[in-house]
Amino acid sequence: MTCGIPPRNHRQIKRLADARCRLVAGGAEGVTLVFDKGNNAEDTIGELADSPFHFVGSLVPTQHPDLLEVSRCRMRRLDESIFSSEVLAHRTTKKVFGRDLAIVVTWNANLAESQAKTIEREAGKRSAKLGKYQRYLARWRRGKGKGRRPTVASTEKAVAKILNGRHMKDLFTVTITKDSASNLPVLRYRFDTTAYARLQRTLLGKTLIFTDNSSWTDEKIVLAYRGQHHVEAAFRQMKDPHHVAFRPAFHWTDQKLRVHAFCCVLALLLCSLLRRELSKKGHELSVNRMLATLSTIREVHVLLSSGRGRPRTKRIHSKLDSAAEELFTALDLARWLR
Repeated sequence: MTCGIPPRNHRQIKRLADARCRLVAGGAEGVTLVFDKGNNAEDTIGELADSPFHFVGSLVPTQHPDLLEVSRCRMRRLDESIFSSEVLAHRTTKKVFGRDLAIVVTWNANLAESQAKTIEREAGKRSAKLGKYQRYLARWRRGKGKGRRPTVASTEKAVAKILNGRHMKDLFTVTITKDSASNLPVLRYRFDTTAYARLQRTLLGKTLIFTDNSSWTDEKIVLAYRGQHHVEAAFRQMKDPHHVAFRPAFHWTDQKLRVHAFCCVLALLLCSLLRRELSKKGHELSVNRMLATLSTIREVHVLLSSGRGRPRTKRIHSKLDSAAEELFTALDLARWLR
């Protein structure tokens, strides 16, 4: 594997990626790559077809309206012992990226609820802004307007800016006409409940997962795709300003930046291993909470003196709250005080 040389073309990128995967896999067989939508391309899938690796990814939902039309009544609930929240799935086969691949259409109750709350919150903000602009136009028609005189074109531009956001243009019905008396624009709008119901039925809560692992169960495919959240969490952790932070670096040369990056990745690795160890013992904690709790455990040196000779030193720990006490016991930190 060649390190430190920027890849010059697609084939070199593929060779470097293959070498990297083999190095990480360490001789493992049946390696499956899990990637996000940013890697979706026919040439990428074609390259993987000629490699020893399998893959799991997700499709852009709006590009596959036929899959979004799969209703929940056609789906089955996935194993409840594996998925705590309600997850439904429908399996089919479709030609995507030039290959016939297994497609699993999933619906997640928690995801649907979260997306619905986000859309309703954003729609509320847009409705308030449209109402404010509507009152602004009404003041002009009453002869009390200030500033530049509004036109139909400027109103259309303002409305487009207000509704700039995912799904917002589809969820609001807006009409702009010209008042015959004042020759000024009139704005009318309403939230389209029919369009929102259609959005809830077809899109919200759904994920379109594709894979060449046609022998896998639906549960295994969904679990594999969800596994990428561990990598995403690691990137978020390295952006955290308090623990395992990559920035600020306080370095400028490439050599020192590489050392800094190595130390940060090593710290993340050690924290992840410690978190895994605690998870085995029944303590599910985030890296931030784990480090914050452990930081409250202090070693205290107590000097014991009888008034003659050199005092004896006794090592004890600081007073612990219940959370710190649990971690202290789980990791057997008392052994360092003996």
